[in-house]
Amino acid sequence: ASVTTEWSNDRTGPVTRDPTSNCPRVAPPSMTVYIKDDLTGLPSAPAYARFSNDLSRLLIGWDSEVSFDQTGGCASMLAFSVADPATCDAISGSFTDGFGSGASCTVTDSSISIQLGTGFNVRVGDSVVLLPNRVKKPYGVTDNSGFKVTVENPDAVATPSIVLNNPDKIGTCDDLLISASVSGWGGDLTMVWSVTDVDAADPVKTDLEAALAAASGATLELSKEVLSVDTTYTF
Repeated sequence: ASVTTEWSNDRTGPVTRDPTSNCPRVAPPSMTVYIKDDLTGLPSAPAYARFSNDLSRLLIGWDSEVSFDQTGGCASMLAFSVADPATCDAISGSFTDGFGSGASCTVTDSSISIQLGTGFNVRVGDSVVLLPNRVKKPYGVTDNSGFKVTVENPDAVATPSIVLNNPDKIGTCDDLLISASVSGWGGDLTMVWSVTDVDAADPVKTDLEAALAAASGATLELSKEVLSVDTTYTF
């Protein structure tokens, strides 16, 4: 509850005299102090935890102003929890386990933004754990047991744009190199390569499909041994 302290500001009452100096004296000036509920007490739970639209960040936000004890950095503030698919029991993981190698975070007065690193494991439906005594109201206390908030879908998922850079023709003794450039995307992206309309009788069809299945990066390199002469491929 709000606490209010009031002192009298009335200077019209009886004047008393200091017993030592015999000088007149009156009551001191007054002031009123208000302590606002939204600045003190225990912090509220986060209002949301969701991916950014490009899936590169995880955003955690509050409806009111809070502050954070960032001693030790992000890894000392946050962890994640996921349900074991076999037992449905909660499994807790470290900051790096959940948010990837090289993950980092920035904070404002009402949010935490986690830049996801390589190989992050947190997914929609998992829980982000804010460890005890790390979040508080601006003039409140951190005597809390921490918070757990479920990760939600982003407001709107962005669609990456992918452009393939490849030659129109190659020689019979040449390997094929195709590179993909991606824009409009900031998160991890695994490329899935495929080829259409390959003749079932093509003698290297099986080898070509195996080479494509093994590729996952933004660059595809195919040796001449998995390509047939006088054949058009669509990737």
